[in-house]
Amino acid sequence: RQILKTAEKQQIAQKCDALIQPGDFIFLDGSTTAWFIARKIADRKLTVVTNSLEIANILSTSKTVHLVLIGGEFHSSSKSFGGTARCATFSSTF
Repeated sequence: RQILKTAEKQQIAQKCDALIQPGDFIFLDGSTTAWFIARKIADRKLTVVTNSLEIANILSTSKTVHLVLIGGEFHSSSKSFGGTARCATFSSTF
């Protein structure tokens, strides 16, 4: 999925980058489009909440992104976490 429609995903990432302001708090899911967005915003000063191991790997080396990873049941096909445990983690964190 990551190699399909890459031009469109890069355009979406570009538009998202233009909308995101310093200090914003955003959620990125485990989609491949979100992967492109994460790569685009890695040098921005903001808080990113994600359930995606791939997104966390991209943003984990950023000096400016405050990264919050939501756990739960791991889904190897999407390399993301889900299920009711994720909801419980999210609600107790925020």
